Formats: sequence, C-alpha cells, structure tokens
Amino acid sequence: MNLILFGAGASHGSASHFVPPMGANLFLELKRFNPLGWGALPPDVAIDFELDFERGMSKLATYRSHDMPILQRAIAAYFFNFLPTSDSLYIQLANRIKRSNWSGAIATLNYERLLEISLLHVGIKPVTESTP
Repeated sequence: MNLILFGAGASHGSASHFVPPMGANLFLELKRFNPLGWGALPPDVAIDFELDFERGMSKLATYRSHDMPILQRAIAAYFFNFLPTSDSLYIQLANRIKRSNWSGAIATLNYERLLEISLLHVGIKPVTESTP
C-alpha cells in the first residue's frame, strides 16, 4: 500500500492565498482570534509558542492540560475559516487521486481539515480516524 504523509504546515503551501499561517505567525493569529484563550496564555507558555509552535503544544499539554480542551476548540474554530481554493494543491492532489483510482492511504499531522474537504470536493469520501 502507498502512503502520503502530510506534516505540520502542509496547508500553508497548499494555495497561493488565504492559507493558514505557520509557527509564530499562527500563534499571533490565534491570539488575535481568541484573546481570552490563546491570548491569555502566561508568558512562559506563550514564548514557547512564539519560538516553536509544536514545543508550545507540548508544554501546554504537560503543564496546562486543563486548558487544552478550550484551546483545541478555539483552534478548530479558527481553522474552520479556511477552505481550499480551486488552485489549491490539495484540490489538485484530490483530482489526481480520483482520476487514477488510487487506493493508497493519506495521513496528516495538521490541525486543519483542508485535505478532507478537498477529497470530498472531488467526490471521494475519506475514511477518517484519529487515535490518541
């Protein structure tokens, strides 16, 4: 079986405009979008997000796990604003998968849903599952 694995930030380069930001820019946008949640993180946690978003998530999970559900809902709401455009690489990939009748698997580490939307857009119903 063939596998395509998308790492964090894949959506950032998926289109020429209106794409989710990465790293420190993502954190800044989340603080603007959700000032009472993401914007209210203590400085010792916020600095980790500014330096390395994934390190910030790890620190958050370790030292402020009680904040995770609220912040995860806020990040989901933020990413909900993004949709793949017709020139998106995700749409192009979905079209190629459909044309070739490819039967491999796709996995993503991203916090967004653009890949799933792109597959649905071209008529492919993905089987999704997340494991803790």
